[in-house]
Formats: sequence, structure tokens, C-alpha cells
Amino acid sequence: MNDMSRVLELVDDLIAAKATLHSIEGEDSWRGDGASQHARDAQTEVERIEREVEALAPSWQPIETASKDGTVILGLEIQSTLGDEQMRLPIQWIGGRWSLAWTAWADESDDCTPTHWMPLPEPPGT
Repeated sequence: MNDMSRVLELVDDLIAAKATLHSIEGEDSWRGDGASQHARDAQTEVERIEREVEALAPSWQPIETASKDGTVILGLEIQSTLGDEQMRLPIQWIGGRWSLAWTAWADESDDCTPTHWMPLPEPPGT
């Protein structure tokens, strides 16, 4: 099972755990202390699942840590000319510089200056 499949499985578990917690919290008002312990246990399970999802989900890394072997990655570039708009673009290291990865060739017009990167997700069906 790849990381994305595990994340999707955990999201289903999280939805179920939150539904259980919500149901228990509704019962808490009339059941007493036993329901309170059950609610605490359910909250602990929700928090455990959230931590596992966070650990598996890709996160932005400083661009200095990216591989320069030509692999296409997702880059984050801040465009000051566009009001500091954050641009997320497929990029790769070609010819000693970061370049947009949507063309078959790279020239200076495709150069970019990303600050962060993350791996691209797996294509659908993989």
C-alpha cells in the first residue's frame, strides 16, 4: 500500500472516529461518567489518526533539499510582481537552473526561482 492509499484509508477512519465522538458527546449529557471516559477515548483515537495522516502527507521542503537529477517536482515560487502571489508549478533542475517542466526543452524564459518544493502525487490509478 502506498502512502496516498494509507492517507485515504486514514481519512475514512477519521470520519468514523469523529462521528463516534460526536455521538458520544450527545450521550454524555444523560449517561454520566462512563460516557465521559468513552468520549475521552474517542478523542484520543481522533488525535492519533490526525497525527498519522500528518506524518504521511507530503509537506513543503526548502528548495535547497530538492534533488537536482531532473526529476519533476512541485515548486513554490513567490511572484513579487503579482503582489507576492504564491505560484505552485511543476519544475525540474535542467542545465544548472530550476525550470518549468511543462515544455520539452528549457530556455531562460522558463527559469524560475522557487523557495520550496514537494514531491508530485502519484497519478490516478497507481
